Amino acid sequence: MATTSSCEESFLIPKMTSATKAAANQRNAAKSSGPKTAQGKMRTRSNALRHGLAANTLRNPATSAEVERLATWLCGEGATPEQYEHARAAAESHIQLQRVEAAYVAILERAASAAHRAADQDQTKLGGSVPRDTPAGAPPRRATPTEIDALGVALPQLLRLDRYMQRALARRRRAMQAFVLASVTPRS
Repeated sequence: MATTSSCEESFLIPKMTSATKAAANQRNAAKSSGPKTAQGKMRTRSNALRHGLAANTLRNPATSAEVERLATWLCGEGATPEQYEHARAAAESHIQLQRVEAAYVAILERAASAAHRAADQDQTKLGGSVPRDTPAGAPPRRATPTEIDALGVALPQLLRLDRYMQRALARRRRAMQAFVLASVTPRS
């Protein structure tokens, strides 16, 4: 029977947490256990409803049907169940990417609309009108301070959506890699 050195065995012995560390852990846990007030709980309750990108989209029958249609189109006739599952995962990620892109566009449209409303109100106070269209061949007009402010408000919202975009892109990439691997691996 081989003997092990004390260095090799040290990871097997559970280390006792000191009373100071245990008290610090309890204090930190008490600070980070979520909202305490009714107002805080109400505010966090609607976090997932802001854009719905974290929700399971397959509960919606129309979305589920679209995923099935895309998966069938991607893998074609005669696909193995493994290929179909990978195609389905890629289709779900594709639908998620479309939803994220739609959320990006909605945020930008809201920002532009808010900027235009503010510019219209400012111009109305001055007694004029605001031209919207750039004549053909003319250089693009510079953004107004109101538009820049609106984009400044929209930018943090767009950055928050980036998490969903990156996750959907990674899932689609992995699903497509698995699909290709399942397609080129010889069947036994």
